[in-house]
Amino acid sequence: MNERGHGDTEAPADCVIFTEVPLEEEERLGLEREHIMVEDAGSLEVAVDGDRRLRSFFETFSEVALFSEDALSNFSTFRLLSGYLERHKEMKIEEDILCFLRCEDPLMERVIMEYHERVRDHVPMELLLFDISSMAARELFDKESIYGNILSSLEHCCDTAALDASLFSYIPEPHVLIAGFGPYGKALLHQVLLMGDLTPCSEVRGYERLRITVVDKKRDEILTYINDRYPAIDRICELDVIGADIRSHEAEERLDTHPVPTYVIIDIPDMNYGIEALYRLEAYLGLRILEDGDPWGRDTLREADSWIIPTAILMDEEQDRLRSLIDKGGQSHIKIVPFGGRSDILKRKYMIEPKIEKAAMDFNRDYQLMQRIISGEKRREEESTDALILWKKLDHEKRSSNRAQAACRPYIRSLLGLLPKLPQKESILATGSNTELV
Repeated sequence: MNERGHGDTEAPADCVIFTEVPLEEEERLGLEREHIMVEDAGSLEVAVDGDRRLRSFFETFSEVALFSEDALSNFSTFRLLSGYLERHKEMKIEEDILCFLRCEDPLMERVIMEYHERVRDHVPMELLLFDISSMAARELFDKESIYGNILSSLEHCCDTAALDASLFSYIPEPHVLIAGFGPYGKALLHQVLLMGDLTPCSEVRGYERLRITVVDKKRDEILTYINDRYPAIDRICELDVIGADIRSHEAEERLDTHPVPTYVIIDIPDMNYGIEALYRLEAYLGLRILEDGDPWGRDTLREADSWIIPTAILMDEEQDRLRSLIDKGGQSHIKIVPFGGRSDILKRKYMIEPKIEKAAMDFNRDYQLMQRIISGEKRREEESTDALILWKKLDHEKRSSNRAQAACRPYIRSLLGLLPKLPQKESILATGSNTELV
């Protein structure tokens, strides 16, 4: 990704964002502090008759973000930009222009990417899609991962220093409860599925596989959506969609048949409804922990190392009400984590430079290098090892696969931190023991 000027507060803007609806003053100022200029999308229409304005944009900015709510409008603008570059090959663009296009529709996403794959060899422009709900999902899992409480509590239930590969059998797979299934719930489900089975050899009762439970009254509609988009979802996780109001006794009775959730997400746009659901879940989960303990069967209510369940709740304009709940203290066994606030997610690192994209590029480069080493194949001198160049050669499906692999990297690093460190090669040779490890 282009890093020019990002750390310099005096640097000029190197990215322009086009939006049809004016941003709030706080949002606009926040973007400008990150060297992103905000422009009216309508200003590009003038450029259809004269190319002067388009040329000035390409000479000034190395990154362009198309932020209109209508993906078709953004797609039309992208075709306008790419068409200009294709017609004016005399322009000396040393590095590809990075275009970030907002698209909330998965079907439209595929249409746009297929178009880009047809023209990218002729146009010096790299395309990356994003949407508001996915930005919120990345921001949430950045500050509260779905495995953080599992790994931190693992250290208290067994002696990790005395374990070897058997450690993996003690690690429960997450059980993610999603209450409400709007755009944010869909995006969070997608992020969880990207990670897939974290510990496929878990022997913790009830937590042997990744489990996702959705509670929403629109059960049939949700099942149709999930099965259409993820036809092989049963290979990745145990899925249950409960057609009930999360505040109802019916929902609690169905949840009683599942293990205690390890992570809760409340995707309810109505703040009053959302807070009511939060109170109800807080009481329910406290009772379940009292009766069942944590995933390892410990009665955490009587132990110092309490089992805390992250409970993410969609935040709207009434943030102060939610903040007061977070600060109330007490002995609750949930940790309230607000997410989805526009001022929190409308930032360069979630829209313009999502870390998962950079990590996926690096993973693809490292994987290709590893495959060459394993096969003994030598790299030809003309072949590039630049992560972005290798990334551009991949189709949409292979990029998605690399993103999924990269999404697991933080978990793998955290997990390896719990394992006993291997002895240094020199110490093994000096003692003459375990030489088969060398």
